[in-house]
Amino acid sequence: MGTQQHEVIHHSRPDEGTDVDVVAITQTISTALQPVPAGHTPDPGVLADLIERLSGHITLLLPIATEQHRRRWPADRKGLGLVGYGLEATRRRMRYAPPSPDDFPLMALRWVQESARACQTLLGVVGAADAHQHTGAAG
Repeated sequence: MGTQQHEVIHHSRPDEGTDVDVVAITQTISTALQPVPAGHTPDPGVLADLIERLSGHITLLLPIATEQHRRRWPADRKGLGLVGYGLEATRRRMRYAPPSPDDFPLMALRWVQESARACQTLLGVVGAADAHQHTGAAG
């Protein structure tokens, strides 16, 4: 069996370099957004694992996406724009603990699905910014 290749986006920040494993994040998103059969209660252990992984992905991606958005958003424009407000909503959401998968499995499932969608957005912002940097395009 061949080795699995991972697409990695490298971001240099003044304080550190950050590698983003796009394949791992995409796999987590795909797992989190799998349809749940009607009447089926999700496994709390699986939900707990997804909560942990998605929280980690968001913690990694959110500062990078925020920095990239600030660099590309004109300083003279009012407001944050759709992307900026989405980043702020994700930041506010992450201030609170997710629902307990053991006590509230359906609420935890909803948290997982919403977090997976937030990861999709963050990955898009980070990936778009990375492509923008490598092509030298003006924003």
